[in-house]
Amino acid sequence: MISEALMHPMAWILLMLALHSAARAWQWTRGRSPSGDRPEIRRWAETLYLAGIPIAAVSLRVVPSVGHMGLDVPARPMVPIGTGVILGLLACLLISAWENDWRPTVGASRLLQAAREGDIGRDKLVELLRRALEFELHWALFRAAALDTGFGSPESGGVGPAMWLAVVLLGIEGWSNPATRESVGSRHYSRPAARSAAFALTSTLAFALSGSSLAGLIAQIIARFALAKLDESEVNCVGQADLDHTVVEPIVVG
Repeated sequence: MISEALMHPMAWILLMLALHSAARAWQWTRGRSPSGDRPEIRRWAETLYLAGIPIAAVSLRVVPSVGHMGLDVPARPMVPIGTGVILGLLACLLISAWENDWRPTVGASRLLQAAREGDIGRDKLVELLRRALEFELHWALFRAAALDTGFGSPESGGVGPAMWLAVVLLGIEGWSNPATRESVGSRHYSRPAARSAAFALTSTLAFALSGSSLAGLIAQIIARFALAKLDESEVNCVGQADLDHTVVEPIVVG
């Protein structure tokens, strides 16, 4: 009975939430990264959590196929591609507007300036693509688990209710991080958490509109790339190399 229950996607999600909460609490108590002075261990831990678990879920047929996660090749690829491009551009505009006190013209102007001046470099671009892919796999597993409950499956005429369930579960995961809870109310320190939440919502909306996680991945890459260039432009403007311009995701160990 227990083994059968563990083969349900939602059981994996609940175990992931417990693991994430425990790891974040341990990190918070120690006041430092669980990997200490070895960031490569932290990176591998994040990769295993974000991408390793979804891949294992597919390999063990907890999720029957990549199609259940929206990761299969779409029959009409231009639909998710177009959806991803539009939502990615919209996401970076809204995020930039929010970070400029909800002044869309200022936010758009800074994005345009960053497009001309910001240079994130090859290494940061590779890291950006890696993070986008890992998080898309992570969120796709949450969506697949929500759809597997039958709570608004595509066969029943829509994915909306299931997507709300996935968003709620991701919200619980993010809120289980003590650092995220403490940062609420502080504009500077809440920016990473807010961006990560915006990426997750954008990805979920892209999937809901297109039925493909490819749309979410494209939207993520566009938004992350635009905001990374914006952050680099800000660093160059203020001349502070130690400005916190790395989006620290609130959903990962470390």
